[in-house]
Amino acid sequence: MTITTAHDNQTEALIVVYEGEGQKVEENHLLGYFKIVGIPPAPKGAAEISVCIDIDASNVLRVVAGVVQLGSYQPVMPFVEVRMPTIDDGHGWCAEALNRTYGSTLDLVTVPK
Repeated sequence: MTITTAHDNQTEALIVVYEGEGQKVEENHLLGYFKIVGIPPAPKGAAEISVCIDIDASNVLRVVAGVVQLGSYQPVMPFVEVRMPTIDDGHGWCAEALNRTYGSTLDLVTVPK
C-alpha cells in the first residue's frame, strides 16, 4: 500500500502496525512500529511511502517500508517482524486464515514510479 505525508516538508513518519478488525485503534492489537527518516521535503501528500506486508511459510509477518522516489525505491530498515498465531481465535488474523485468503505471500507493494 502507498501512504503519503500529512504535513508540508515532513521528513519522517511513524509506521504503526496493528492486527484486528476493530473500528477503533484501541480495539486492536499493536504488533509493532518503526520510524522512517530521510523523506525528501515536499508539500503534504507529495512524498510517497510504500509499505509491504509479507507472511512467510513459517507464519512470520514482516512489514517493511520505503520512500518512493522518481525511478527508484529507497528501502528503510528496521522492519517489524512478528510470528503470527497458527490457530485462529475468531478474529481471522492468524497465519492460516491469511494464507487461505491471500495465499502464502501477502504483498501489498506498489510499483515504483
